[in-house]
Amino acid sequence: MNKKKILSYVLITVIALALLIYNAFYINPHQLKVRTETLVSDKVDSKLDGSLILYFSDLKYGSNINEDRLESLKEQINEFKADVIFFGGDVIDTLNITKLSEEESEILVTFFKDLKASSMKCAVLGEADLYTAEMEESIRNILKRADFRIYENTNDRIMINDSFINIIGIDSMLGSTPDIEKSFEGLNANYFSLAVSHTGDSANGIDKTKCDYFIAGHSLGGKVYIPLINLLFRDEGSNNYYHGKYKDVDLTVDITNGVGTPSENVRLFADSEIVVYKLKKS
Repeated sequence: MNKKKILSYVLITVIALALLIYNAFYINPHQLKVRTETLVSDKVDSKLDGSLILYFSDLKYGSNINEDRLESLKEQINEFKADVIFFGGDVIDTLNITKLSEEESEILVTFFKDLKASSMKCAVLGEADLYTAEMEESIRNILKRADFRIYENTNDRIMINDSFINIIGIDSMLGSTPDIEKSFEGLNANYFSLAVSHTGDSANGIDKTKCDYFIAGHSLGGKVYIPLINLLFRDEGSNNYYHGKYKDVDLTVDITNGVGTPSENVRLFADSEIVVYKLKKS
């Protein structure tokens, strides 16, 4: 290979790396992707066909998610007129906010309260929500005032369009303790069952005959997702389920990338996202 070709390859490599770095710092972090999934099951009643469950996680308010971005996020979520909205935990970026002011609390109450769902608004808590006893009290109060029901190793059936689905909320592996047996206690397995936790590894040990789909966040999809490197550096609570979808016979584990980013506002191959799930009878 002559020197001219070598220099060309080096130049192309440098340009490609520069574009990736620019994209990671200046483009991707400011984009919000809407991912749509169809959940097909014979447990879905025909009355539920087309019903929407919108999930978002890891708001991380206080660093890169500010009041303007909250307003934009609210508008995008409300466009879908979802039947159920589920928040997957971590309201605050505790690297920048360790105690909520009254003004910050009111901003967050307004954001969560203004989210519109025809049937129910649900939430599970993440480790940032449980950062201190004072923070936990603040987050619980915010979600309660905004009409969100918090699930903690609990389940119930909720009505959508005169039919039912099961919602199961399993505690995070960080800041609390998942209890799979308690979470599914008394569950009517005839209904479609959707389980949610903040941490992906809370799915460990789930009886697949009782759960049809599992959603979590926490890992942010790696923020900068490079598969071989991310195999070595994974957040606690996301060792087994870290990025994307994992299909294990009857149960799909779906790890979303979350909305916000803590500290450095950088993303690559792991876009910020909200996910809209459409129910469909098979």
